[in-house]
Amino acid sequence: QRIRRCPTFIALVALHDRFVEMVNQRNIGKFDGVVFPQAPITGNEDIKQIMNYQELSLEGKKMHHCIASYVNRILNNEYFVFQVFEPERATVGIHYQKGKLKVDQIKLACNQMPSEETKEKVFYWFSNEN
Repeated sequence: QRIRRCPTFIALVALHDRFVEMVNQRNIGKFDGVVFPQAPITGNEDIKQIMNYQELSLEGKKMHHCIASYVNRILNNEYFVFQVFEPERATVGIHYQKGKLKVDQIKLACNQMPSEETKEKVFYWFSNEN
C-alpha cells in the first residue's frame, strides 16, 4: 500500500531508503559474533566475500541498498554477498537456483546498474571459480 501511495519516483526512492535503514536498525546486535557461511567460491584482490552482519549492514549503508535484508538467506547458506572494488565499487549477490550457483545481482550504489566492464569482470571471476 505504501508503494502505491508514492506519487513520484523520488518518493519511492525515499520509501526504499527508509526501509533499508529500518532493516539495518532492526538487526543491530542480533547477529554479533555470527560468521556467515563460506561461499563455495573464493574471492580475489578485487572481489571479497562479506563474512558477517556488521560488514553486510555497512555495505547496505555505504551503497544505499537493501542487501542487509538478505541476512536470513545468507545464514541458511542460500545466498552469498561479495564486494567488488575494481573497476568500480559494486555489490554482488550469488544464490542457488535449481541446485546451481548463479549470479543473482550486481549493483552499484543506489541500485544503479554496473558498467559492462564490471559485469565482464564479475562473470569472468564467477565462471573461473564455479
